[in-house]
Amino acid sequence: MARAARYILKGATDASFSFMDEPGEHRFLISRREDRVEIRVYEFPEPFARTMNNAPIVLKAEASLSRVHQRMHQRSAARLDAHGEAGYRERWKRHAFPMAEYRELLDLRRNTARRTANAAMNDSVPDVSCVGSRP
Repeated sequence: MARAARYILKGATDASFSFMDEPGEHRFLISRREDRVEIRVYEFPEPFARTMNNAPIVLKAEASLSRVHQRMHQRSAARLDAHGEAGYRERWKRHAFPMAEYRELLDLRRNTARRTANAAMNDSVPDVSCVGSRP
């Protein structure tokens, strides 16, 4: 999830990730068009399905890029807070917590907030020009 979010935030137009269930799989497809993101979740009765044929869409949502970024970071932070790195690995046996991606999401979020604040500050400065000479 964090890796897909990072790709989308860095400008990729499409990314995907999956959650395996017992049995089955939920595959998330994320598409970016400018500052809008669409997320579609497909459900498969068996894990590792090779094709998307006839897979039902169980969720379809659209949001701003900034909202998706915020939620992805919040969910990653919640997992880290709840389990810690060691607990995460223990629970999801084959997978370490994606710390590098988490940190990059945090950096991207900080940089985006900084750019937004700078843009707002620049927009609030009136454009003043003097014409003529002072008396």
